[in-house]
Amino acid sequence: MSIAAAGAHILANGPGQTSPIAWLLRRGAPSGLSRRWPAEDDPRRDARFAASFEAYLDLGGIAREDVVATQMVFSCALGQARLSRWIAERKVLSVEWNGVRWLPIFQFETRGAVPCHTLVTILGEMSSIGDDMAVVEWFHRPNVWLEGRAPAAVLHQDETAVLHAARADCFSF
Repeated sequence: MSIAAAGAHILANGPGQTSPIAWLLRRGAPSGLSRRWPAEDDPRRDARFAASFEAYLDLGGIAREDVVATQMVFSCALGQARLSRWIAERKVLSVEWNGVRWLPIFQFETRGAVPCHTLVTILGEMSSIGDDMAVVEWFHRPNVWLEGRAPAAVLHQDETAVLHAARADCFSF
């Protein structure tokens, strides 16, 4: 079962079911995804996260905040304090899901040490979007301004094009 299929299952069966993502975890999916869906969770948000998680697998992956912070310590001795500040200031792309903060890996240069320098400007263009999940989704979805390519896939080759796409698309949110 793919993570997208897991999301579809969540939408079809609603909260309170054993998570299909837990099924994936038993078969090698990344840790941090296993739990029962609490009744108060929004199944549509769960499905959106599952779809984003799957999309980012082809774009470098998505990791929990603690994993990214650990990589930062090993690569440049920055660690959790700096990463937390970047998240609070929206200088990096992140989304909270089931009490855990997740960060797409594509946005970092040098093995997780620092965010791509244009990303801060791009996220600034998108500051009017209050939904972090919508911003996370924007980066992995095909974009007409980028000839059908996902902004995350283009960012390191053509930062200016992604910036222009963000400016053009910020009016559609």
